[in-house]
Amino acid sequence: MGELHGAELDVTGEEPLPNTHPLWQMHNVILTPHIAVLSQKRMDRVVGLSCESLRRYMSSKLLIGVIDKRKGY
Repeated sequence: MGELHGAELDVTGEEPLPNTHPLWQMHNVILTPHIAVLSQKRMDRVVGLSCESLRRYMSSKLLIGVIDKRKGY
């Protein structure tokens, strides 16, 4: 426990990420150049979440992804 086994990053602190950055050499890291929004599964996910949110709203159930402004997220 406490060990990261992999990561997929679409945004990094420094962009573009220099060719010499250690992330490029890590076998368990996938880097994309700000294109994750173009995923083929994106629209299916958006529609699915929207439908589930509407079902929950209509049933007075707790919504998904509610923002707590006091916590800052």
